[in-house]
Amino acid sequence: MMAEDDLTINVWVGNLGRYNEGTLIGGWLRLPVDEQRIDRFLTEQVGLTLDAQQAYEIGRQGGVVYEEYGILDYEYDGLLAALDYRPGEYEDLHALNTLAQAARIFTQDRPEALEAVRLAADMNNVHDPVGLANLLVQAEDIEYMAYDPPQGITRENTPDLDEMYGWHCANRNSELASLLDGPYGMYFDVAKYGRDASINDNVTLADHGFLIDEAIPDTKRYSGTELTRIVDAHGDDEPGLSATPPPESDALRMVGRWGDTHDNVMRSDGAERIAERIMRANDSDDNHLRQQVRDLIRPVADQLDGDMPSGSATFARLVAEHEAMHANSDQMPAQEPFRLESLLEPGEHVMEYTLAGTATNWGAPVYQCIMPIDSTDIGAGLEDTLQRIIADRAGHGDADTILAETMGARPIGELDPADGITPIDQGYALPAPITSFNPKPVKEEKPDTSKGRDTVLDGIRQRAGRRADDPTAHPPAQERAKTRNR
Repeated sequence: MMAEDDLTINVWVGNLGRYNEGTLIGGWLRLPVDEQRIDRFLTEQVGLTLDAQQAYEIGRQGGVVYEEYGILDYEYDGLLAALDYRPGEYEDLHALNTLAQAARIFTQDRPEALEAVRLAADMNNVHDPVGLANLLVQAEDIEYMAYDPPQGITRENTPDLDEMYGWHCANRNSELASLLDGPYGMYFDVAKYGRDASINDNVTLADHGFLIDEAIPDTKRYSGTELTRIVDAHGDDEPGLSATPPPESDALRMVGRWGDTHDNVMRSDGAERIAERIMRANDSDDNHLRQQVRDLIRPVADQLDGDMPSGSATFARLVAEHEAMHANSDQMPAQEPFRLESLLEPGEHVMEYTLAGTATNWGAPVYQCIMPIDSTDIGAGLEDTLQRIIADRAGHGDADTILAETMGARPIGELDPADGITPIDQGYALPAPITSFNPKPVKEEKPDTSKGRDTVLDGIRQRAGRRADDPTAHPPAQERAKTRNR
């Protein structure tokens, strides 16, 4: 019998509107959960607007309303593997949740029910959560029988299903059993007998038993709404939603708005000075909010061990992550801040650069990319770094954020070509020309080769090598900027 933890469905749900814009926003959701928690997950983590009045107001003010989600990934284990079911991109999350609830309720005392449902679904070409849930709630009506072969016949020594069914039938026929036990038994083809018997008996064979084909329940007997009522009537206790983010506070929103200014953050600033800059960026002088902001950012400010590339954007993200982990400390695994050094390969180092027009009273934000130690091809280094970050952040939903914070790269559609942007690759560009480019002044960097990205990186390195051999194939960034500004 499968443990309760094995009767779950784990899916990665993404915001389709943002996905079509080139941004991954979403997260993993393990079902079953309380129905209200699904809506909260879609609103807070996937970024959807589910309230019709709120959507109307956003649209009326010229804003973008995101209302569609998609299942962009899933783990083929647990209940999905047991039912041999693969959800589609546009599957209904609430229907999937009902399926997971039904499996937990109606298979608790019948370990063979999952195989029976899988066989019945396969026979009836049922590949949707409502049809599968219909079979689960009617599992007792599915005539499924486990094999009962003679002693010594097991699945290990008899993997052929026709032969196993033949032994099952022989064990229930005394005359045939006597024949097989006698001197002529060795001449009897049990597999061929089992194959003919399964056809005549109108059964479907499986690993541990067989299904009587004439007794398949109606897969459309109950609607999705009726199935939800049936499941609710059993009062099953669902587990909590893992890693559900808490509602965002006013202080956290203020930190986020300050993060968008890309203000610089120095190790010497401390929580007090950073809090004052956050208040100024939000045009607020509320002392109560000031104290909330100060308390919110202090854990991150106290851990600063150096000046931060891209400044406030990175700082705001770390504050949000710290707050989320604190709110779900018993549910969420610790998240390591992204470090570009983790993507280094042998013979490479991290370079730091600044962009024109981004200076502030506290200095210019410093961005980073990876370069071969013996290369001066900035364009190749930028493209290489961008592709590595995108590959590394696949499934995290934060590639755009990491690219902006680490490299200063943004989608070209968000930038004004008149500013002298520097195109990189895959629709991303720097918002201005590079003004300085120097090795990062740190101690020796050790490459991290444990992330399994060799296949992705090989192609990137080959393209970079070809550009290095042909200087005309990819002119330096300064040359490209001059060409665009003519």
